[in-house]
Amino acid sequence: MSSHYADLKAIPQAEMLQSQVVAHIVQTLHGLLPRFGGRIGIGFPAYGQNRTLGGIVRLFGSETDLDDLHCLLQNTGLSDYALIGRIEEVPSEKVYAHARFVRRQPKHGSDLRRAEKRMAAQDLPPEEIRRRLAAKAAKRSACTLPHIFLNSKSTRQRYLLAVDKKIAARTEGTFNSHGLSLGASVPLF
Repeated sequence: MSSHYADLKAIPQAEMLQSQVVAHIVQTLHGLLPRFGGRIGIGFPAYGQNRTLGGIVRLFGSETDLDDLHCLLQNTGLSDYALIGRIEEVPSEKVYAHARFVRRQPKHGSDLRRAEKRMAAQDLPPEEIRRRLAAKAAKRSACTLPHIFLNSKSTRQRYLLAVDKKIAARTEGTFNSHGLSLGASVPLF
């Protein structure tokens, strides 16, 4: 239940862009949130500002869970990168909508290879296949959603976390290990 919230506000760093600071905040949360079994979610009040996630990560959950997370955050060094706000009750009179912040996976080309195989199976001429694939590829551009880059602890690879914001009805549910929606919505205020 998302009855309470706390804001983590990115502190400007000389050598880091704001999006890199937000990525560091989300990376730190990603290491801690699995302990809460999907009960803590995150939102981005400034989502879309300059095509980024904005400089604030808002945590949602019960007062008890947020208090436990708050204590864990004190030992991570995150306070060098973010102002860790007080835990407060969600101001129901200021809530104007609910949203789901969800992960979107950009396509990497395998869909084009499958389409090419399907067209070849239909005995289309090679020129027609190339024309259709070029048209399909032109529709797909680079990731335009606000996103950050994180590092996988298991594979040590860098990966893109693209986040989409969908206005939704108030819905109870759970969140993934990044704090993004697996069906639950968070209040916007």
